[in-house]
Amino acid sequence: RLWPIVFLIFGINFFRSKNTTPGLIFFLLGLSLLAKTVFSINFSQVLWPIIIIGIGVSLFFKDEKRKEKQEEFKEEIKKDTYSKTVIFGEIKKKIESKDFKGGELNVAFSEVALDLRDVQVSKGGAKMHINCAFGEVKLLVPKECRIKSRGNGVLGEWKVILNKRDESEPTFEITGTALLSSVELRD
Repeated sequence: RLWPIVFLIFGINFFRSKNTTPGLIFFLLGLSLLAKTVFSINFSQVLWPIIIIGIGVSLFFKDEKRKEKQEEFKEEIKKDTYSKTVIFGEIKKKIESKDFKGGELNVAFSEVALDLRDVQVSKGGAKMHINCAFGEVKLLVPKECRIKSRGNGVLGEWKVILNKRDESEPTFEITGTALLSSVELRD
């Protein structure tokens, strides 16, 4: 009967990592299910409109916060590959490498910004695969390589905003899918 406590724990963990929207959703969902199973009280008639209003308000304030902040990358990583799965979060990373080979990004309900401008692509080339659902990925690519992009936007967009490049440089191949999302590749 106490299984909804799992949702409460997830909600508290999201609050600790400063992800207030998913934290609020999981906490209220856990509280509602716990009240229903333990006390036979049905909060679902009131809870769902509150969750929808909360998501709308948080999206409004998130846009305001985004306007205030410029691209600041919180953490530098020195690796030759980078793979990450992000669910209900926000990541801004700067990657540095002298022999970058690529990686994979799996993003859901999140915002990810990767700065790869300081990497040197491996002489054999590099490959990165991006899967994004209900989120946003911004990839700042290095200038000293040729970019091959094959991405699909399913009710979303896959944007490539790049200047002309030298065809003899190593190739950085970026593939993936944007499902109800935005993936942007730029200099």
